[in-house]
Amino acid sequence: MDDFITSVRQALGDIFKAAADLLTVGHEIAATPSTDPLPETVRQLLRTVSNSMRSVLILVEHGCGTDALKIARTMFETAVNIHYLHSHPEAIQDYVDFQWIKKKKHHDYLLKFAPAQAQRMDDASLSELTAEYARVSPRFTGPKSKVRSTWHKSDHRQVARSVGGEIIYGGVYPFISSLLHMDILGLIMSGGPSGEVEVVPSISNLELGIQIAVLSYAMALTASNEILKANGEDKIQSAFENFRNSCAVSQTLDIWNELAKPKESESD
Repeated sequence: MDDFITSVRQALGDIFKAAADLLTVGHEIAATPSTDPLPETVRQLLRTVSNSMRSVLILVEHGCGTDALKIARTMFETAVNIHYLHSHPEAIQDYVDFQWIKKKKHHDYLLKFAPAQAQRMDDASLSELTAEYARVSPRFTGPKSKVRSTWHKSDHRQVARSVGGEIIYGGVYPFISSLLHMDILGLIMSGGPSGEVEVVPSISNLELGIQIAVLSYAMALTASNEILKANGEDKIQSAFENFRNSCAVSQTLDIWNELAKPKESESD
């Protein structure tokens, strides 16, 4: 295993270095708490992406590229949420308050399938849940009195489009969703060069996993840096330039160029 890790580090060393540099910037950006809901929420979101970036590096160097891809998808989803909140700061309250929709749904599920567990909730917590759900649910209820399943009104593709990330959405979601749900495409993607699903450590999906992760992390850092006014743009750009120079897949560079374009308006 030590020989495998050494080989991966040698082959992807420049990308690992770029990721490490971005992690340093991420630590600096997310270091200081805020009393303002938007920057504090984004700061915490960025920390989750930083943790995921570290997890991807560990998985890749240990030959677990397919599982790294699964984490990279969540990194992209979080990056999109950060960019969306940057473009729509008024949506922060919906993002925060949606917790009560999720908690109420979970409690209702327990009442139906595990009533003994549901009854463990103390009266004060149940009263808070009931009151908060009543307060926020009208904002998430559609014309047919159905409470929506997301904190924003748009679907995921529309949100990705609104922040300039639709090209990644189209490239990431179809096949990584297949990995998560393990349909036939996911099974095919899990295979190595011979088509056989290899026992790890394997070289399958190592480069793609770390590339999507770094791209998503840089995307999250860019918006977080602006929201938190951290003045880290030069360091982000420098680290990402190192990634660009090490990147073997031209499509990844095309994706970043697409993100750099002016954002479409919501009406487009």
